Amino acid sequence: IEVMEGHPVRFDTQVNMYPRGKVTWYYNRRPIRSSEDYQYLSQGNEYSLYMPETFIDDSGEYICKIENSKGQTTSICNLVILEDPNLDY
Repeated sequence: IEVMEGHPVRFDTQVNMYPRGKVTWYYNRRPIRSSEDYQYLSQGNEYSLYMPETFIDDSGEYICKIENSKGQTTSICNLVILEDPNLDY
C-alpha cells in the first residue's frame, strides 16, 4: 500500500475461524497496542488496523496474526509513506 504522508490508512483482513481468535497486529515484527494512533477494529469475521494519520516513519511491514486453540493465520502487508512536498516542517 502507498499512502501520502499525513493521510489515514486502514489494513483489512477477513478470517473465518471458530472459535473466534485473538488478534494481534505487528509493525516490523513488534506488537502494536490498540491506541489512539493504532486502532484495532473488528466486525464479524473482518479485522482492521486503522491509523488516522501517517508519518514517514510508519513505512514498513504490517502483520495481522489471528490465533485460537485450533491454530493461527497471518496476513502481511508493506506500507510505503510518500513524502508530501506541501507539508511544512
